[in-house]
Amino acid sequence: MSSSGETACNLALRIRKEFPDLAVRTTRLIRKGDDHAILVVNERFLFRFPRYPLYRKAFPDELSVTGSLARKSPIAIPDYSFVARDRSFGGYRLIPGKELTVARFNRLTSAERDAALKALAGFLNALHGLSRAALPAYRAKEPWNGADLRAHRDRYWNEQRSVLAPYAGKETIRMLDRFYDSYSLLLCRHAAVIHGDLTDDHILFDPVRRRVSGVIDFADTAIGDPAQDFSFLWSYGDRAPACAYADYDARRDSGLVERSRQHYMRYAAHRIVYCLQHSRAQTAASTLKRLRRQLKLVV
Repeated sequence: MSSSGETACNLALRIRKEFPDLAVRTTRLIRKGDDHAILVVNERFLFRFPRYPLYRKAFPDELSVTGSLARKSPIAIPDYSFVARDRSFGGYRLIPGKELTVARFNRLTSAERDAALKALAGFLNALHGLSRAALPAYRAKEPWNGADLRAHRDRYWNEQRSVLAPYAGKETIRMLDRFYDSYSLLLCRHAAVIHGDLTDDHILFDPVRRRVSGVIDFADTAIGDPAQDFSFLWSYGDRAPACAYADYDARRDSGLVERSRQHYMRYAAHRIVYCLQHSRAQTAASTLKRLRRQLKLVV
């Protein structure tokens, strides 16, 4: 779907044509995000329109996972009550809450932080416990055979390194070079259905009830390493992944926390490049600070 068709009026027209019984009174276009156009209707429903063929193909898979997970997750996830007949877009009732950014997490009390991490562990227990049949075979990312990890390594050397080098400095680049050589050898023996993009953008926190209220955006769900879904938690502090893992029992895996650190460093490098390319200097700087700390501990 081209950006020229992503006005609130055009998206609302698609909704009216597909769901004539829904009275569309107000609309609000959310401009954040690269892969989907997002329209809030009547401040009650959120509609997602995949922009690219890859995500249009993936949308039915997202519906399959959320449908399987809805009765098992201890926290709210999108419940698509509106699905276009051709399954090209859909909408669900808004989940209350704000993004659980690092700054917001840091303002929580110690007890609230622990409760948030416990809630996320409960969600991951349910998600990782799903049958792999919830996704088609083509959604499998196989870090245990190295192909997915080698692709990340090649992307670093071919695309990301030239962007990072003048910003991160020589010492950090030397550490990243060594890290990516070893990252491609990381092994995972127990695949599961994973969220694939469990970052602060997709974790909602209810500031009134003071609790994690939901997880959204399952467009990148895959069959992959469960440790990937723990990786962003390193942004919340060095104890956060282990704290969540203490309440995680989908599959006991002694190497999961350390693998999640490796996945986090790959994510952080990617995140810095993205922020530099989209003029988000403050986020790039804070992510670089956390990445340097982890590289010094590991490399």
